[in-house]
Amino acid sequence: MSSETNNIFYYLLMTQKINRMIFQKKINLLIIIFLVAVCSVHSQDLYQKKYPVEELREDFEILQKALQEGHPNLYRYTPKTELDIAFREQFYQINEEQSELEFYNFIKPLIAKIQDGNTTLMLSDYSDNFLKDRARFFPFDVKFIDKKTYVRFNYTDNKQIKIGAEILSINGIPTEEILEEMIKRNSSDAGIENAVFWRLEQGTYSFELLAIYEDAREYDITFRNIGDSDIQVATVMAASYRKKITDFIEAGIKPIMDTENPFKVHFLKDKKTAILDIDILGDFFKGNQNFYRFLKQTFKDIQKEKIEHLILDLRNNTGGEDLYGAYLCSFLIDNAFQLFSHQLITQKKYNFVGDTDSGLSLNREFSALKTIETDSGTYIISLDGLEEEQFPARENFKGDLYILTNGGTFGIASYVAGLLKFYRKAPTLLIGEETGGALGGGTGVRLPYLTLPNTNLVLTLPLVSCVTQIPENQAINRGVMPDYKIKDTPRDLLENRDAVLEFTQKRIIDTLVHQLKTE
Repeated sequence: MSSETNNIFYYLLMTQKINRMIFQKKINLLIIIFLVAVCSVHSQDLYQKKYPVEELREDFEILQKALQEGHPNLYRYTPKTELDIAFREQFYQINEEQSELEFYNFIKPLIAKIQDGNTTLMLSDYSDNFLKDRARFFPFDVKFIDKKTYVRFNYTDNKQIKIGAEILSINGIPTEEILEEMIKRNSSDAGIENAVFWRLEQGTYSFELLAIYEDAREYDITFRNIGDSDIQVATVMAASYRKKITDFIEAGIKPIMDTENPFKVHFLKDKKTAILDIDILGDFFKGNQNFYRFLKQTFKDIQKEKIEHLILDLRNNTGGEDLYGAYLCSFLIDNAFQLFSHQLITQKKYNFVGDTDSGLSLNREFSALKTIETDSGTYIISLDGLEEEQFPARENFKGDLYILTNGGTFGIASYVAGLLKFYRKAPTLLIGEETGGALGGGTGVRLPYLTLPNTNLVLTLPLVSCVTQIPENQAINRGVMPDYKIKDTPRDLLENRDAVLEFTQKRIIDTLVHQLKTE
């Protein structure tokens, strides 16, 4: 939001405090008028206002230079020659005016070629707010199973379309074709498709449809319900952003992140099993319990209750703070370990940081770090000392560990899953799906937002590469792979079943039964 906009809201809020009773109605009216004006003007920018070629090329060059200067993993998965050619070819295709949305669509597949889940392109704040306020979206949440598209939630009044129904086409376009186009446009570590599927499933599928194709007011779909051989056709009205949020809440569906209680433990009745569910690694939400105190007390309780089987649920955990990940590992890894082998940056000072939300503070921070220059001209740094040996906690758990993961297990959560799988001596199983974060590490430490001066598109530009300590025989260009790959089925969606957790609990029961038989 611009400084002028901030000043306007500050003035309105101060006036409201000074004389709340007299000015309340006038202030509300001013805010409404202001927001409508902003949305109306910028809706014209998003769809109609065309930016001249020279402005588009200027934005493109600024974006490319910032990536080349600051991105520490720019050529990790896509060779430099290949990526440079792709940028050059794209630049010379800028030969006519484009709107903000057209330019966004033009650049997004190129950003995806970098194959870094933290390197993303976003519309301007005004455009994003306009879409949420005015646009209409595909009225379903979806789930991908073997690259087929299924209904996860229905926001329409059409009750013939059941949860778990396979959507075969949308406005005449096969859903397999739509999904392939979305894969090309969406960034993910090492090109891990599972991470792209997960992000689309969280609601971005609707936005991607709008961005790629059109702002439709209705959708013609072909679908097939579970157990039906007949293909059905329906026309459904698009849904507003607010309706989707309201319906989701009213349906009582559990959000992927519990902001009130993002980490919790549940002791099962068998007295030998506990489930530790961690939505995020860090104290990011007001009012939640302290992460360090929570973990220490939890593992004291696990020892007191003589728990033998611990289920660690890291599904939908998109990361957090590295120190918190190391602390969690200290309760589960029964020997000395390293979270990272090293961390890298490309520069100690960056030319573009003045145009980011972080400003020059990044240059001051990096200049003050102790660095070791490598032969390639990059710099090894230590931000939190996590490349040093870490040691087990006193309350270390040495029983059977079951780690649940999916495409939303990203960043430090995926590093934790990898460390536990490869370095924990006690029995450890990974169950579910490939993690969305690459096994070899990623870039989630410093993520300034760079705003392009003409179109106001926003680039998330990572500056620190975290390289994990992994066995030499493991491929770094994949996520952490499960020992047991368990996926939802369409019927699981219909019956609201958690197939991964059910499989894990059954395995524990089978283990307990086997122990009783052998005693």
